[in-house]
Amino acid sequence: MMLPSRLWILVFASAVACSYDASQLAGPPVEGLDGSATRIDGASLGNADTSGPIRSDGPRGTDTIDAPMAKGGSGGTTTGDGPVAGGVGSGGLSSNGGTVGRPDSSGADVSAGLVAVNPTTLDFSTIDVGAVSAAQAVTVTVSGTAVAINAAVSGIGFAISADTCAALQPVGTCTISVQFAPAAQGLASGSLTVNGAAVSLSGRGVAGTGGSTGAGGKAGAGGSTGSGGSVSTGGIVGSGGTGAKPSGGSGGSTVIGTAATCTTDLMTLRTGTDNNWIPSTPPSCGIQGSLSAYSDGSTCTSPSPITASACASGTAGCCISGTTVIDSTSAKWGCGLVLDLNSSAGTSATKSAYAGAAKGFKITITGTVATGQVIRIMYGSAATDPTGGTAPYKEVAGLGTYSVLFSDATCPAWATGTKCAVVSGNAAYSLKVQIPGGSAATDKVGAFSNVCITSITPI
Repeated sequence: MMLPSRLWILVFASAVACSYDASQLAGPPVEGLDGSATRIDGASLGNADTSGPIRSDGPRGTDTIDAPMAKGGSGGTTTGDGPVAGGVGSGGLSSNGGTVGRPDSSGADVSAGLVAVNPTTLDFSTIDVGAVSAAQAVTVTVSGTAVAINAAVSGIGFAISADTCAALQPVGTCTISVQFAPAAQGLASGSLTVNGAAVSLSGRGVAGTGGSTGAGGKAGAGGSTGSGGSVSTGGIVGSGGTGAKPSGGSGGSTVIGTAATCTTDLMTLRTGTDNNWIPSTPPSCGIQGSLSAYSDGSTCTSPSPITASACASGTAGCCISGTTVIDSTSAKWGCGLVLDLNSSAGTSATKSAYAGAAKGFKITITGTVATGQVIRIMYGSAATDPTGGTAPYKEVAGLGTYSVLFSDATCPAWATGTKCAVVSGNAAYSLKVQIPGGSAATDKVGAFSNVCITSITPI
């Protein structure tokens, strides 16, 4: 049977198409409507997304791709001797094998994901105006691949003092150090950013505590006592008192700066049978008193009884444990630890207002507390708290190290009249760290364990 001529032509054309080398049809990727990319010869190029462009700017094997690559996908690969056969997956490789960073939803190169910093906060505590703090270091860790390090500081008084990171930092660690030089009194805050990773900076500028000259006198460095004069810490150089190279007039007086003797951690000075007594020695900045626990009668479960020592011998701190609860009557107000700042020894100790040079304390609190549990750092303005009232306080967000001046402690809104009084100048009677119970349903309370004061440094 004879086929029509038109059918013979179709058969012949089909045979020619089937014998043609399909590899010659390979071409640039074609992006489908569903986001997939496919070559004309049918090879899958991975599932491309639309997160942003990935560069393909160099040779891979013997081929060079000058046109844009399919946008980063989850299944992309490269071939050793040809064009990229797929998108770029998470972590984005360029066609020449170089890292181009992990693209975000905008298509930007997010290099900050490869950089981590530790610690994420630096507290410079209290620094005299015009002085410069010791440097504090931040460790920068680079992972994945080398990155260009860009570090910057914001905030008045803060500055980078040293930087060991290379311009193109390889995988590993380096350090960046920051110093604080307050230009004025008051709180200061700022940040150090390293490729998007942030470190919070804080400090406080205070008036200098060095020697000042009284009327008619001029103190020389390291002043010694002259004829008829006498010198005591924080005291007066009498008439005729001289310094190293003096010119002291009648009636001249010099306040001896004591800041250099006020930087010792009081917790390292503890002594006594209960390991809770801070003696009045020069390093303690005129502080003398005992550390003990106190409670509402039910919140604290350790020490037991509450009058037992909270400062076991050989331990790093003084500790309490228990559970805070919600009590609308505030009868279960909590428990805490207290340090008397100016107390005589003995069972009938006399408590007096502090009269030394410290302006507050830097306190480290460790242990375990319920999520959201606040802690109050309190300064007593009298030998005992007022009935139905409270000592002024500053509320902090849980465990950590905090620098709190006497002037930072304020009275809550409910404690009006005689229910609370702020500390006058430096005349605080006590330092307290309290774990408060709640009075409202929204207050955060719960079990706390081994909440300890491990460091108390005058500032």
